[in-house]
Amino acid sequence: MNLPDTLTRVMRAGSMMRIKISTNPPDRMVVRAGSRLLLAVIPRKRKKYMELDTLAKAIAIGLGAVGPAIAIGMIGSKAMESIGRNPEAAGKILVPMLLACAFAEAVAIYALVIAFSI
Repeated sequence: MNLPDTLTRVMRAGSMMRIKISTNPPDRMVVRAGSRLLLAVIPRKRKKYMELDTLAKAIAIGLGAVGPAIAIGMIGSKAMESIGRNPEAAGKILVPMLLACAFAEAVAIYALVIAFSI
C-alpha cells in the first residue's frame, strides 16, 4: 500500500479525521490519521564496515593493472635486449613493441571499466 492509496482511503471514509504527514528526519515518513498510524517508512541502518562492492572494485583494478604492468615491462626489456644485440633491426622491432604495449594497456583499461561497472 503506498501513500496516495492510504490518503484516498481515509478521505473516502468521510471521517473528520485529521491527516498528519511528518517527515522528520527527512529520510523517514510517518502518516497518521487521528491517533491511528497509517504508514511509516523507516530506512534500514547503514553498515559501518566497508561494503563488499568497494572491495570487489579494488581487487578488480588491482589485479587488472598488475598483469599489464608486468607484460609491458617484459616487452620493453626484451625489445631493448634485441636492439642491443642487433642495432640495425631497431626499426623492425619498434613497431611490434609499441603494438604489443598498446594491447597490454588495453587489458588494464578493460579492468578499469569492469571496476567502475561493479
